[in-house]
Amino acid sequence: MAVHGSPNAQVNLVTSQASGQVQSSIKQGSEAPPEPGFCTTNCRIGAIVVGVATTIGTVVAVITYVKS
Repeated sequence: MAVHGSPNAQVNLVTSQASGQVQSSIKQGSEAPPEPGFCTTNCRIGAIVVGVATTIGTVVAVITYVKS
């Protein structure tokens, strides 16, 4: 069985055994290190660049509209 998705996913496995002496074991994988938050430094820098470019584009568009 393979489980994909969040490292914190909870899986419940229910099985039935027909007969006999059978042992089963479940091995849990190693825990992954916690991921950084959504906005890392690069994300914030990119957001600032996009915001400044949008502001400059808007100012240029307004100035062009007013002059014409």
